[in-house]
Amino acid sequence: MTWTIGTEQGSIAADVLVGETIYTPRVAEEINPTFRFVPNESFPTPETRFEALAPYVRETADTFVRAGRAQGGAFFREDTANLADVDSFLVSIEAPLRYDFASVWGVIVGGRDASNRTRTALRWELDIVVLAPLEDYDSRADVKAALEDVVL
Repeated sequence: MTWTIGTEQGSIAADVLVGETIYTPRVAEEINPTFRFVPNESFPTPETRFEALAPYVRETADTFVRAGRAQGGAFFREDTANLADVDSFLVSIEAPLRYDFASVWGVIVGGRDASNRTRTALRWELDIVVLAPLEDYDSRADVKAALEDVVL
């Protein structure tokens, strides 16, 4: 079952959500999904897809990314002006159809490489603050317009 992580640069397909109980995430909740990348004829190599997420995890340590709850809803703030590989930490997480209730807009605020030592099981554990259910906004621009608190 493929999960899709939508970034400003494009979509990244993850083949498996590892060891998670699937539930409906709440707004402003931090979730920590672990995505595994396995060979799949429909997508680029697992290594290519795994590496596509690396800048998002690496850059959260070196920049300002914040998300939370304010006035009954969620907000996010990010400063990506000096980053070469990341335009925005805002992502869509699109679940397989049978778990559609778990699809969300969120902000990556951290993460870690959860791969095994031999690199035969490539996995990212992402720290994501949920901003809204995916169906609440039609596009990334709509989410930014409604929920982004601009850094001045």
